[in-house]
Amino acid sequence: MNSIAPLFNDSTLQSLKMSLNAASFRQQAIASNIANVNTPGYKRLDISAQFQASLQDSLKRLDQGEEARPLYPQQMIQKDLNALGEKTDGNNVNLDSELLEMTKNQTLFEFSSHLAAKRYNGLKVAITGRSS
Repeated sequence: MNSIAPLFNDSTLQSLKMSLNAASFRQQAIASNIANVNTPGYKRLDISAQFQASLQDSLKRLDQGEEARPLYPQQMIQKDLNALGEKTDGNNVNLDSELLEMTKNQTLFEFSSHLAAKRYNGLKVAITGRSS
């Protein structure tokens, strides 16, 4: 008996899931930055460089037909060591930059979720024979 699991775990869906998870964690970092824009000594948070590299490696592996490496959430968010423009109170959050990053991240999330929904809808049509 054949399993249907491969239909729901193909490389496209895995890539979309990873992108959605990364965008979700990035949104948490951005929200924290915006909430603390006036907190003395607060340091900007972002997705860690290690996580970004791991995500890119996993997406590349999936694209090449290989198995993706697991991504570990505890390594995702950290202080942004490359943030510029520290204010006199030690805070280095720039509200305009955060709002721009939030817009870019939201666009990525919406695009990925739209593609995932279309993919799942295609599976539903294939299974049921109906498009609505």
